[in-house]
Amino acid sequence: MIKNKKFLYISIILYTLLLIINFPFPNEYPFGESIMSSLKIPIKLNNGILITGVITLFLLITSMTFLVKSLEKYHKRFILLAIIISNTLPPVIIEVYQKTLAHDIYAISYNSQSGRCEYDTKEDTILQGTCNLTFENRSNKDVEFSIEFYEKYDPEDSDGTVELMNYNVPYKIKVKAKKIKTITINSEVDVSKLKNYIYSGTANGVNIIIKSGNRQRKL
Repeated sequence: MIKNKKFLYISIILYTLLLIINFPFPNEYPFGESIMSSLKIPIKLNNGILITGVITLFLLITSMTFLVKSLEKYHKRFILLAIIISNTLPPVIIEVYQKTLAHDIYAISYNSQSGRCEYDTKEDTILQGTCNLTFENRSNKDVEFSIEFYEKYDPEDSDGTVELMNYNVPYKIKVKAKKIKTITINSEVDVSKLKNYIYSGTANGVNIIIKSGNRQRKL
């Protein structure tokens, strides 16, 4: 079935690089973006296209091309299998790691899409913010950490609503071992000196930073 082992090895190497670049841990965004951010390398091109997206597409096409050339038959089946693995394997690896080897904040799971904040103005200059966030501690030990909020997108694409909750940080919480906990954060912000702010509204898909000591994760 294998007609060219060299091409197969090349395909596996490129495919592995693809998985590593797009691995969503320890932060919500892919590992490749984390590395680029730490090295101060621009993540986006001038036209807004993600560099990691371009690299991912190149690796996918190239690895699948070498895969096809390395096999005598069942090309479509193996391509479909590779795509399925790339979508299903990372979450499984993360869950297994968090349940077995991870400790402290690295054992904490948070789905940003479930995060929700509601805002309402009181007395004209006081903005009341209420956020509901759900965490899961997958380890065998209790985990304590603090929470801050951040805007995932560029400033020009965001109204800064989420970061208003940072006026009263840090918010400290504790999640017991093997437990799921939903917390409610209430904060009152004096917006009298702000040029732009909302009077009321809702923010879904809230992104946060969790910290413990000198460790932090963007989720």
